[in-house]
Amino acid sequence: MKLMVELLMNLIGTTFGVWLGLFLSRRQENRSDDAVNKAIVDSLHAEAEANEEALDRSFKVYVATRDLVFNEFRVEVALNSLANPLFLRKAKPSRIKALNKYVRHLSLANNYGLMARQLATSTRTAARSWEDGVYGGWKRNLQDCKTSIGEIRANQ
Repeated sequence: MKLMVELLMNLIGTTFGVWLGLFLSRRQENRSDDAVNKAIVDSLHAEAEANEEALDRSFKVYVATRDLVFNEFRVEVALNSLANPLFLRKAKPSRIKALNKYVRHLSLANNYGLMARQLATSTRTAARSWEDGVYGGWKRNLQDCKTSIGEIRANQ
């Protein structure tokens, strides 16, 4: 009988120890995941802030006067975030949707810039007829960029 009680106490003690170890391990893992997620979000905010500055100081100034824009928006952090399973698991659907729009709008603005540079260096007169469409579309796209950057910066 004494042996049975001892075995039962050992089993209860071992079970409790294993459960406590798993609980503490999971808690530490969640803290680590939260720290990584916070670092990703902070990086996204820094990227959006830099892009907002490029938008205001470069894109809006030079597109309005049809000058060339050699600056480009950076979307590497956003792309890496969208490829990160931890970030996707922790992010709200609204943040993921906002990031997709952000990448799409800013990448399109970069492509408009590339097209404008190609048109400016083209010797063909037919290429000049495309400028109105390119710059008109680019101006509309920059409004979308402003909205998308604002969503990323506001999305905590």
